[in-house]
Amino acid sequence: MGTSSSFKIKKMTSALEEKLSLDFGGKEPRAYYYLGGKRVLRVRITNVHGGDTLSPGAATKLRNSLRLDWEGLKRLYNCPMSGKEYENRIRGILDSEKY
Repeated sequence: MGTSSSFKIKKMTSALEEKLSLDFGGKEPRAYYYLGGKRVLRVRITNVHGGDTLSPGAATKLRNSLRLDWEGLKRLYNCPMSGKEYENRIRGILDSEKY
């Protein structure tokens, strides 16, 4: 498991919006990730009404919706992973699911 309690909600939201071009809006903080003009993932950040960090359950749900492991989520959050690197990962995952 990861150290999910260390993920700050505002920093995570900013990282996802900037790197993945996600637009979280409305009452429910959710956005869609598009790849090649097709909507391929629905990403939600839950637990935003409470504290300033993601709960372990909310971090797990976010990680699963992004189809990342804990290390990948940490890399996305801490900036080593670029939007292009994430795109390449998702392309690989989606290609492998076709077979």
